[in-house]
Amino acid sequence: MKVVIMAGGKGTRIQSVASDIPKPMIKIDGVPVLEHEIRNLKKQGFTDIIITISHLGNIIMDYFGNGSGKSPATGESFGVHIEYYFEN
Repeated sequence: MKVVIMAGGKGTRIQSVASDIPKPMIKIDGVPVLEHEIRNLKKQGFTDIIITISHLGNIIMDYFGNGSGKSPATGESFGVHIEYYFEN
C-alpha cells in the first residue's frame, strides 16, 4: 500500500518562522516534521511513499532523496521508497 503525503503548500501563515524552507521541514527536536512522519509510517509498516511537492520542493527532495539514504539529522537510514509528484 502506498502512502501519499501532501507537502506542497506555500506556508504563508508560518513565513515569520520559516520563510526559506517548506513547512514540513521545520524542525522539532532537531529533526524535520516530515522525517518524524516518515519514521512513524515506517514503524507501522508503510515503506512506499509518495510526496506531493511544489513550493521549495527541491529542499525536501535533496533531504530525503529516494528514501534509501541516511538522515542528515540522525544518521539513521530512512529505509523507505519515496517518489515525488510536483503540484502545479
